[in-house]
Amino acid sequence: MSRPTETMMRAIENRHRLLDGIAIGSSGLCLVHCLVLPALMAVLPTHSCPDDRTFQR
Repeated sequence: MSRPTETMMRAIENRHRLLDGIAIGSSGLCLVHCLVLPALMAVLPTHSCPDDRTFQR
């Protein structure tokens, strides 16, 4: 089996950088989602019914 050339190694490194960037971006998006969703779930019900008459009694 032949040794990988410098061009092949550079291509592999570029692919790893791309995949690392995608993984970091996905992790950041997950972090924002996990922090924002509970806050939205707590706040949105107070804004969905601005008038007391809309509640069923």
